[in-house]
Amino acid sequence: MVNKSSYAESINKFINHFIPTATNVIYKALGKDVFKRIELIIDKQSHIDGNLGNFENQTLYLRNFKKGKNADSFGLLIPEELIAKLADVFMGGSGDIKLKTPLSELEINSATKLIESVITNIVPLYNKVCEDEISFTNQFSLMQSTEEKQAQTIKELPFNYKISFILKLNETVEFPIIFLLNFQELKKTLARLGLFRDEPKPVQNKLSHMNLEAIHDIEIPILAELGQTQIPMKYALELTTGSIVELDNEANSEVKLYSNGVEIGTAEIVVVGDTFGIKIKEIIPVNERLKRSR
Repeated sequence: MVNKSSYAESINKFINHFIPTATNVIYKALGKDVFKRIELIIDKQSHIDGNLGNFENQTLYLRNFKKGKNADSFGLLIPEELIAKLADVFMGGSGDIKLKTPLSELEINSATKLIESVITNIVPLYNKVCEDEISFTNQFSLMQSTEEKQAQTIKELPFNYKISFILKLNETVEFPIIFLLNFQELKKTLARLGLFRDEPKPVQNKLSHMNLEAIHDIEIPILAELGQTQIPMKYALELTTGSIVELDNEANSEVKLYSNGVEIGTAEIVVVGDTFGIKIKEIIPVNERLKRSR
């Protein structure tokens, strides 16, 4: 089981590592004369429920690649209006044109060239960060919404996760771009980088009487900690019999109980005959102990 809020935060952190490179490539390709400011930001992310919805006036870009020995792919849904605008800028225009579908071969080639340029610049950064090198094959395609095969292809896409981006041009125009991918592969990458881990499954307290008897004689060390403190090495070397060390706990405060280095509860000190003992006041639930042991 995965904590949804934790992996959403981890994915954003991971993706944002590559956004400056992608933004810089787009800015350099378009030039500063037309677009003074270009921003690419993450909008939202979600699992795909099997229906990608209506993507009228969207181009579908599919790209195959290899990660080690395994083949994989990703997809991009890009507004055709954005492609027409970018192509016009590439040809020396201002980008202020009306969309005419289907897109021309020149407009498609311009979009493909820009996408390939972004990928070429991101891959070395990805390989350096992830230490899990990917390499791209020559197999890719870009289909317009006017093509009959696009609708069928979308229905058969192997992706189960989408990340939505917003491309802002001059802070006045915004275009949505959707990144389609396999969530399990993304999760593996993030796990290897230590960005998040699956939550431990709840421990089921269904031990039988026979099972309990089998562990009755197992000895478990219990440690009662009065308190802690830190002192400079100089003062530690000066400690002698009778020295008093001030702890971080207040007088008469509860002591913490540990077993094998894991906090299991709290207690108070009591006198039992001529010796000291502890009276347990709280036992931390098993699920909470598992979290603290990580």
